[in-house]
Amino acid sequence: MSSKKWLVILCVALSAFAASLGSVSAYAAAAERVGDFALLDETGGFHQLSRYQHRDAVVLLAYDNSCAAARDAADTLATLQSQFAGDVEFLALDINARDRATESGWGLAIPVLADEQKLVAESLQVQQAGEVLVINPQRLSLYYRGGAELLEAQGHGTVNQATLSRDLRELGIAKGPDGYVLPGTGFDDAEVDPLTRACREWLQDAIPVAHQLVAKTSPGGAHPLALALDQRSAEVPDSPIVGTLAGDDTVLMICRTPRAADRLATDLRSRLPR
Repeated sequence: MSSKKWLVILCVALSAFAASLGSVSAYAAAAERVGDFALLDETGGFHQLSRYQHRDAVVLLAYDNSCAAARDAADTLATLQSQFAGDVEFLALDINARDRATESGWGLAIPVLADEQKLVAESLQVQQAGEVLVINPQRLSLYYRGGAELLEAQGHGTVNQATLSRDLRELGIAKGPDGYVLPGTGFDDAEVDPLTRACREWLQDAIPVAHQLVAKTSPGGAHPLALALDQRSAEVPDSPIVGTLAGDDTVLMICRTPRAADRLATDLRSRLPR
């Protein structure tokens, strides 16, 4: 089974069991978004959330070295990192904005991001050290928010396919556009292509201007929409799109001709939910 399926199912299962366990952990609703961000780690390495769209997920730990729970969580994530190698990116977020020398001295097995102004922690609504966010980097949305210990406590790596399928049926968990979702969250189960899915998820309007096309998205939606457009362009011979530029909520597409821009606008609008 792919590591993405393992991760999403674990996160959903945690949310279903959270109330009965009396845990403070909470599953993030499928529609909960996160903004793109970029930070340097303790070695000066550059990390931008949208650059991990080739990963199945990004796991972000709110870290404070004086917090025993955070240190334990870092150890847990280091263990999970070896199991999800190449598919999931594991990062720590220094919520106290220490200097790089101090962060390097912690000796964590995962990169430590320096949130010097604490703006990322604030935008992600981080409550405390030891909190873990599992982020969908393609859609810039949350799979899970809670504690690292529960990710491990669910017996990762020990559940077989038959047990997994039975548990999902019993929980009423189904697969939707954002992955596995809880009962009552609602989704369209129809098989759709990635561009249509991205349009339904992010696109608000498409406005042709001469040989250019401006696509307006919800906040944080420009990068995933641009990625879907670029992927479609690579697959289609003589694509009408020459190139794309993405901001936070706007995608600028350079088309070959004004007519191509008009047709593309019509095509993208046709993919929106009716």
